[in-house]
Amino acid sequence: MILTPREKIINLRKKYKITQEQLSSNNLKRQFIGMIEIGKRGLTAKTAEIISENFNKIFLERNISEKVNSKYFLETEDEQAYKYLNEMIRLREFDFNNLEYYYYKLNFQNQMKMGYLLGKNFFEINNFKLSIKYYQKVLQDINFFTKDVRNEIILNLTRNYYYLEKFEETKTLIEKYYEKFNEINSKDEQKIVYNYSYALYKISDTEKCLKVLKLLLKKESDEELSFKINNLIAIIYYTRKNMFKKALNIYKNIFDELDFENKLVVYGNYIKVWLITKRYIDIEKVILEINKILKDYKTSEYHYFKILILIARSYVILKKMDIAYNYYLKALNIKSNILLREKYKLLLLLFETFSLTEEKIDDLIVIFIEIFSLEKNYEFALKIIKEIKNDKKKLFLLTKI
Repeated sequence: MILTPREKIINLRKKYKITQEQLSSNNLKRQFIGMIEIGKRGLTAKTAEIISENFNKIFLERNISEKVNSKYFLETEDEQAYKYLNEMIRLREFDFNNLEYYYYKLNFQNQMKMGYLLGKNFFEINNFKLSIKYYQKVLQDINFFTKDVRNEIILNLTRNYYYLEKFEETKTLIEKYYEKFNEINSKDEQKIVYNYSYALYKISDTEKCLKVLKLLLKKESDEELSFKINNLIAIIYYTRKNMFKKALNIYKNIFDELDFENKLVVYGNYIKVWLITKRYIDIEKVILEINKILKDYKTSEYHYFKILILIARSYVILKKMDIAYNYYLKALNIKSNILLREKYKLLLLLFETFSLTEEKIDDLIVIFIEIFSLEKNYEFALKIIKEIKNDKKKLFLLTKI
């Protein structure tokens, strides 16, 4: 907790059973200490120095290892809060119960600096809701920051919104801060506008999305962003315009230059085209190529999960249910806290659509309990329990939630 100078004196005296008389000296009367402690006198630098010397003398006499200085007593609420919050960030150990308390003890400048640091750190540890919360605090006075930092804040906000599927928020944010997309030049600005175009795609503003993407294509962007732009254009062609061959041609023209990660993205989209059309793609060959890459290359947990789901869906269409189930099970066993809602949906799908043996049901129950311990989603939990026909198993799960 943050303490005032007088509270620090009182606390130290009580901690080590030091009386006001014992703390006093020729140049610091007991009565004056009493007046400081009840708030009738303030603490000057000179008085703080004397109090520090007197405490340290007593500590030395009593073989107490603690030592204090005048800076400790004079430290402002703002300085204490900033130091405490910085230590939280350094250790990545956040006191969530008191976070707001310390934040609002900061002065305006430090609130802005700390809001930025908290937003950034929460983003890095995948706490997207808190990252949004603190980034939004600094948005109110975004011009406090340099242009590069402003872009970083807005870019990370759009990424937070992406993970939480808040695409309208991305649209509103970008349209507020970026008026002329033809003047967008820095790498971060291009990424921001790409995220804006993706949000437009997700909220079905297709024509505006294509217009922004084609504008971005004219800019000199890095290989990764260039791929994302082309990929999203291809996705629009096959999901919104039924232009499957045109989409596949885009992939064909860029495929050889891609790294493993982006080849996996393309193969995933090949599967999506096949799931829509049941043609154009040799689906089992694509799955074979995916498995070859995954043998030697590790993608992110999120991407791996999505790939496994697509492969499983393909095998369901091919009526190879055992193989499909095994891919779904692999997806459920991925350790990732950002996939919990997806895992709930998948568990419900398995209980609703698969003929499960008792052994498989028991396996899924173990996974369900593990997921529920990480995120208590009662809506999905009750739906899953409803699908279990065995009354003993159902009762067991009800006791768990």
